[in-house]
Amino acid sequence: HYLSGGMPRRREEVFVQIALHRARELTVYISCNDLDPAVVDALRHDSLVISSEQSAVLVAPAHDVLEDWAILHWIEEQNVTHYGSLSELSATIGTHPALRRAYRKWVAELLEREPSAADRIFQAAVIEVGIPPQFRDDTLVSILKAPSAAEFLGRHITELLANNKNILMRVIHLLRVACVTMS
Repeated sequence: HYLSGGMPRRREEVFVQIALHRARELTVYISCNDLDPAVVDALRHDSLVISSEQSAVLVAPAHDVLEDWAILHWIEEQNVTHYGSLSELSATIGTHPALRRAYRKWVAELLEREPSAADRIFQAAVIEVGIPPQFRDDTLVSILKAPSAAEFLGRHITELLANNKNILMRVIHLLRVACVTMS
């Protein structure tokens, strides 16, 4: 019933902005002074965002699952907007821990949903110059933690063994450091 004035898209954009702002600042609430007040009120009315007890100007997504969805959705849009350029996607996501965590989840889901797209991201991560090392590692770790990691690595044996096995050595290092679970 909120179809007039482009409200569905406006609501989506504002909700994503709230999630991104909060993820970048690592704060519980963010100021919504620069956001469309009618949209914020509609989101609040539908229990998608909550306000701080101190001030109605401070808002946050009502649940972490909603925030995760918003950030994953944003990452997917950024990937499409940047035509699959991993270096541009890396620059857009930046070094914010919450966005990097969402990126790792997005890559793992992409591997299960669209293996060929994940193949392209892997190849870009290991071939493209200018990809920051932490972004390359985030990409590799998310692939290594995915349920189909063994099959994936088998498909990319050539890349793993190229250049004096540099990528294979990095994968082994990341398995030892980042893919360990506590029992």
